[in-house]
Amino acid sequence: MQKTNNTAVVTAEQIYLSLDILASIEKREPVVADASINGVDLSVARDNAGQLRLTGLESGERRVSATTLPDALRWLSWLKQLELADISIDYSDQQRPTIGGRYLLQQANVAFSDNYWQTQATLQLPAHLGNTVNFSGTAEIHSDYTLKAWQGKLLSDDVSIAPLLAEQSLNGALITSGIASLVIQAEQKTTGELLADVNLAVNDLMLLSDKTDEKLEVNGLQGRLKWQTQGQTWQLQSEGLQLQVADQAWPLTSFEVTQSADNVLRAQSNYLRLSDISSLALLMDNMPAPLLTTQPAGDIHDLSLRYQLETGLQSIQFKAQEIAMLPWQNYPGVTGLGFELDWQPEQAALTLTSHDTTLYADSWLEDAVYFDSLIGKLSWQQRDGNWHAVADELQVWNEDLHLQLDGRINHQDGISDSDLTLDMQDVVVNRWKKYVPQKVLPDDFKRWANDAFKDGVIRTGQMKLKGDLGAFPFDAASEQGTFDLALQVENAQLHYAPDWPDISQVDADISVQDDNLIIKSQSGQIAGFAFNNVTTSISNWILSNPILRLNGLMNGTTPQALRFLQNSPLKDRFGSIADWIKVEGNSDIQLQLMVPLINTAATEAEGHVTFAESKLTTSACLLYTSPSPRDRG
Repeated sequence: MQKTNNTAVVTAEQIYLSLDILASIEKREPVVADASINGVDLSVARDNAGQLRLTGLESGERRVSATTLPDALRWLSWLKQLELADISIDYSDQQRPTIGGRYLLQQANVAFSDNYWQTQATLQLPAHLGNTVNFSGTAEIHSDYTLKAWQGKLLSDDVSIAPLLAEQSLNGALITSGIASLVIQAEQKTTGELLADVNLAVNDLMLLSDKTDEKLEVNGLQGRLKWQTQGQTWQLQSEGLQLQVADQAWPLTSFEVTQSADNVLRAQSNYLRLSDISSLALLMDNMPAPLLTTQPAGDIHDLSLRYQLETGLQSIQFKAQEIAMLPWQNYPGVTGLGFELDWQPEQAALTLTSHDTTLYADSWLEDAVYFDSLIGKLSWQQRDGNWHAVADELQVWNEDLHLQLDGRINHQDGISDSDLTLDMQDVVVNRWKKYVPQKVLPDDFKRWANDAFKDGVIRTGQMKLKGDLGAFPFDAASEQGTFDLALQVENAQLHYAPDWPDISQVDADISVQDDNLIIKSQSGQIAGFAFNNVTTSISNWILSNPILRLNGLMNGTTPQALRFLQNSPLKDRFGSIADWIKVEGNSDIQLQLMVPLINTAATEAEGHVTFAESKLTTSACLLYTSPSPRDRG
């Protein structure tokens, strides 16, 4: 180094040195016992290569210093005491210009005795960085001048975070403002154990994305952090953490994270707010696609997880409340989801505790589905490609339905053996399409059922399925499984075929025999005719080519019988009768219908009409009068 001009490189108001005569004679060089330096002014600069130099000295050939920490401690240990005051440093930094400015070391004291160091200092920061930093510490060294143990305490007051971290991207996130006050106490013991205790208060922290307009405002963060490490093990825990993000305060939060010598990471937290984690993820780079797409929100309580660094997640348990997320791929979006999860690689238990829940399954259902409650338990086990699942009082209800699923599925060697029971109450029949994905229905059944169920309520019902799910629907007398269905229906209306009058106001029992859906009606109407004990069946109702058959006696008036002829496909053969006759009285119809539901044009009808006290007349004369029951008697 050489001086570049006549300007002073360093100025000092007072320098005091006290020599230790005996030590100087012993060392054969001057040994300073005490030193005091006051009123120093100097300028220091760091260039783009990271090299520090005094301003006013020209850079010449540089040699890499071979001075080690023990060497420095050996030289400093000859000092018994060093006092510094009013040391002004004008610092500039080409790599990080925002940390440049005038630093003032208001006072510092260093004392050494019997391998024991003690120091205390107060540093005034540049105005744009904050106020003051106070440091105090002690250290003990070995006879070879290596550190044996140390303790230190640092206090900072209203330090500006943004200039310190300017242009330092935190995986894509930039800190543009924020004020921090810290009290840090740290020590390293003779055993090598490192401890740190941090009390912090951070306010008005603003994070921005370096690529988008996303931002996250942390209004306040206060609490206590403790750090402990020795060898490959470490622990980080918090106490009384208070966090406010986007003007929303978290509950008082605590967490603990540890890593053991076998590289197992364990974490616990009493609370996490998912919406804040999602907001932070949107600022950062290389975040998982499901997290960025679904943007989960809601509250996580009592989180506990275990992660093995080589093999991955080992276990996780938590409680979730008011979970909301957007759809992702074929997974539905949801709001108002609540559950408890206990997961391990080969088993899991899920307890649903949801109320006021809405599903947004766009790839499965046309509209969102709302549930007042979604509760119950699901458990799962798996090993070597085989798995076992159990549903225990899994209940779903809203104004359209109340369902409860119980049972199990055991998948072993490629066969899914099931024993499932679905109980139903107050199911509104004509809203079934809201809950059943159309893509899973056979095309023939879907075309017919799309507009078939007009009205009615399944007051009570039960469905039981036992056997191999892969063989469903089971053949008659199949050893692969059984399917039973029993429903009690009230005020049902069935639009079974175009042009034919609907079956309405039906109270019936519905059951399944093999692949036949059997409807035994206690009462109902068709074209105004009342009927009793009419049986309607739909064969092949799950397989292709379903066929409806109706057989029963209906009671009504003769004008209703005539209208039945006019308002059904029978009008082509008999409808013209109404143009030249008038009728009155009562009639009974014994009707048999066969309707191929995928080809209703091939419908077949058979039956006969019995007239009771009826009159048929033309405009010219009376054609027929049926006898009254009394006359027939």
